[in-house]
Amino acid sequence: MSIQVKIEKDLALNDYQVKISIQDVSGSDQELIDAFGEPQVQVGGTITGPSDVTTLAAAERGIPSGFPILQAFDGDDFVDAEGLANAYITEILLRITTAMTALRTGADTFTGETVATI
Repeated sequence: MSIQVKIEKDLALNDYQVKISIQDVSGSDQELIDAFGEPQVQVGGTITGPSDVTTLAAAERGIPSGFPILQAFDGDDFVDAEGLANAYITEILLRITTAMTALRTGADTFTGETVATI
């Protein structure tokens, strides 16, 4: 059970840009997604960096279909936009981990076959 998460960071014109993609979903995780549906991840909300706090618009994304996600932090708007961008990455990875752990602990107790002899 595993998924690969790719993180791309770019700095352009004092804009700290983050792109988070789901690169690969293992067969066993895909079976769970097929059975229970895609886990949802909140990609907005409050992000706390070393020197800044910001609240991004709430948005839920499904794993894997709702990815990639893109987020930028303008260096002109924050004391430490780089720190905030890195805090965002850490927070989203935590949220993905939490969602996938919850999916993996689910058990399919319904699927199967019952034969009754009457």
